Amino acid sequence: MGQKLLEWRGRIQEASVDVATAATHELVAAVSGKTVRVYKIWLRLNAANNVTFKTGTTALHGRLDYSASGEIIYDDPDGAFPITCTVSQAFNMTLTAAAQVSGRVWYTQDAYTAT
Repeated sequence: MGQKLLEWRGRIQEASVDVATAATHELVAAVSGKTVRVYKIWLRLNAANNVTFKTGTTALHGRLDYSASGEIIYDDPDGAFPITCTVSQAFNMTLTAAAQVSGRVWYTQDAYTAT
């Protein structure tokens, strides 16, 4: 396990994902003054969909297009490159199709600032 992840052990939280509508879904709620850092994502898409992860309403990347069912896996085993949201912003996922998406997100949410 990487040094950064060892520092954050015990603070890693998990969120379940179970959505099936074309909308923006809050995966990790915003907390005032706190930063969400996502270290691992595992999602199963049951049909074609377009996925965008966001910090609040701002896209973190271009749209991920899936023409059929599939999986999204992001894993930062060393803790060096988490997906980092803006302070006081939620970690959200926007879907363009009404299809089942299930899985989990592992994250920290605190005021810790990496040096």
